Amino acid sequence: MRNKTVYIFHNPHKEHAVSFRSEMEEYLVSLSVTIVDAVEEADFFIVIGGDGTLLNFSKLIIEYPKPVLAVNMGSLGFLTDVRVDEAKDAVLHILDDDYKTENRHFLEIRVRDCIYYALNDFVVAKCGLHARMVSIVVTADGEYVNTYRADGVIIATPTGSTAYSFSTGGPIVKPGLNAVVITPIAPHNLNARPIVVPGGESIELLAESGDHDLHSMIDGQCSLALGGSETVSVLLSKKYIRMIKAPSRGYYSILREKLKWGDKLC
Repeated sequence: MRNKTVYIFHNPHKEHAVSFRSEMEEYLVSLSVTIVDAVEEADFFIVIGGDGTLLNFSKLIIEYPKPVLAVNMGSLGFLTDVRVDEAKDAVLHILDDDYKTENRHFLEIRVRDCIYYALNDFVVAKCGLHARMVSIVVTADGEYVNTYRADGVIIATPTGSTAYSFSTGGPIVKPGLNAVVITPIAPHNLNARPIVVPGGESIELLAESGDHDLHSMIDGQCSLALGGSETVSVLLSKKYIRMIKAPSRGYYSILREKLKWGDKLC
């Protein structure tokens, strides 16, 4: 088999990520791996940073679903779940084609005939602390679901179920499931609970109140202004990234580690 090629993406604002990139580059060259400057030329990708770094990078490779080795240099690391001390061993497994991947699908968001993609979540919410709560009508495949009178609504992928949705009371959904989570943010009606729906259903959101302070966020990074009577359509996309699984741990052990399950917190 020919020597593999790799594209490396790191967080330039984290000093330890910059130094670890240099260390990895030396290691890869010693293994005769070619480091390339274009994502389309790579056989696999290495991301060095936190979850935000991976979310940024995911948009660059949406048309290139090649294996991604995500090394955690952040504070939590649900997405970048490979530890620094595991990274070099993981590279050896990649070169031997001895590794497993997990497909993480994007949300496909349609706004004003434009399409956007989110790996974690799409949020429609009031703008600012002093803005009034909004009324958002939600339908799924044309069937009325609920009108959420709340600070906003989160539509999350299984990948994003451990992000913003989780912090507002949404359930954890194991990656790989064809599902989407609808989670209201601080709903006025306490009976308004999160709901998990099939990923193939087209979810539409319409702000009923005409609140001009309404805005939306894609993966917490890209903001879109929305009109009060504007309908947004969201569904689980067929596009995905291929995440290389941590070589020595499974999903549940990662959850236990990140969420401190079983630990004495007091």
